[in-house]
Amino acid sequence: QRLIRHPRAAEGLKQKAHFEAAKLCCYLREDYPTAKAHAYDCLRGKTFGAVYSVLGDAYLGLGQADSAAYCFRRALHEDEELFTQANICRKMAPLSLQLGHPDSVAYYMERYTLLADSAWRQWNGTELAELNSRHEMEMQSRREKARREHLTTLLASSFVFVLLIVATLFLLIER
Repeated sequence: QRLIRHPRAAEGLKQKAHFEAAKLCCYLREDYPTAKAHAYDCLRGKTFGAVYSVLGDAYLGLGQADSAAYCFRRALHEDEELFTQANICRKMAPLSLQLGHPDSVAYYMERYTLLADSAWRQWNGTELAELNSRHEMEMQSRREKARREHLTTLLASSFVFVLLIVATLFLLIER
């Protein structure tokens, strides 16, 4: 709240603060009118789909299904993130039925399934790439450690061998 009211705060920071406040009010406090107000304050700047999604959830909480559907459709057009789009399609399916559009339910459910699958593959691919990278670094570290241990053993045995030769030569010279 202090950041939102601060006169010298950057607009981007204020917008982010309004967005976080809207999510907090909508999802944790279930204070839908306040969430709606913060979302509209956030929309004064650069719009992005996640704000429309929160605004749609606030309208849904207030029982205004037609306004929620409008916000969710705007969010689908504004936001390119797969997880957000999948979540919105999941919400739009029962909402379409509630609004008297039963033909749209199948469309949103199929779109949700495809988007959720794509989002999972995208996330899983990122996780897999990170896992492979960590594995390669671990293997590289193990190889380096084994090479150092082998070199240390080789140097120690060479030193002992040289000492044995010097001792043998010393004994031979004394006789």
